[in-house]
Amino acid sequence: LGPGVVMELPMPRLDRLPGFEAQYAFWSARHWHPLVNGYSGYYPPEYVRAVIRTEGFPRRDTVEFARALGVRYVVVHRAYYQADEARALVSEMLDHPGLEYVTGLQAPSGDADLFTVSQSPRDP
Repeated sequence: LGPGVVMELPMPRLDRLPGFEAQYAFWSARHWHPLVNGYSGYYPPEYVRAVIRTEGFPRRDTVEFARALGVRYVVVHRAYYQADEARALVSEMLDHPGLEYVTGLQAPSGDADLFTVSQSPRDP
């Protein structure tokens, strides 16, 4: 689908770092796109800000923040959520005018969903 920044969900919470960030960083060797997620054992202020500002995704403000970061792709790793949480998140993302469903895919974590983020604000 072309180059673009990737955001993998779930993002960690500040009280539960590093979450799945190490896996996401390792898996990025399959696509070589830049990640919002990352892992080095050090959390720079920009990363901490991204974790805080993406909590509650896909609220309107969180999608706008992702867009401002240049995020083009969002991957939802269903295995890292309770089944009902994954369904609710994907359903909310499907209804969001700033996100477009691309495909389901088989990620190293298992079933995942790929969305794109519109590059112009269309959110109500």
